[in-house]
Amino acid sequence: MAGLRWQSLVLPDVDREYVVVLSQYAWLTHVATLGRLSLKRHLQEHLRVAHGLLGYSIWTVLRRKRFYVLAVWENEQARLSFGAPIPQQRHTRSDEPTWFIEWRITSELYPPTWHEAFAKATVEFPGKLVP
Repeated sequence: MAGLRWQSLVLPDVDREYVVVLSQYAWLTHVATLGRLSLKRHLQEHLRVAHGLLGYSIWTVLRRKRFYVLAVWENEQARLSFGAPIPQQRHTRSDEPTWFIEWRITSELYPPTWHEAFAKATVEFPGKLVP
């Protein structure tokens, strides 16, 4: 497993609530793995210019053909305006996440941890592929 260190784009305001989203993306074949790694770079570029994004991290699990995006947004409107970050490829299941969960945090809990995010995903999606 390989994780990208947390990338903060904007510092959170004190005593404010933010939207956290953990998304899982999957691809179909190991042949598509190299393409997925270039798409990871594409996703990073897309995230860096997203309006209303405070920060993000990406966790890749090559053996399971998955990657996860953990992102913190200013509000629900900013999250919804982000759109599909990944162009659909013939080796992917979809340009949309396989699943995602959303919760709220305050500035004191920023940035969220992968441990916390995967714990929430395990509760939300028992039996799903969560690292």
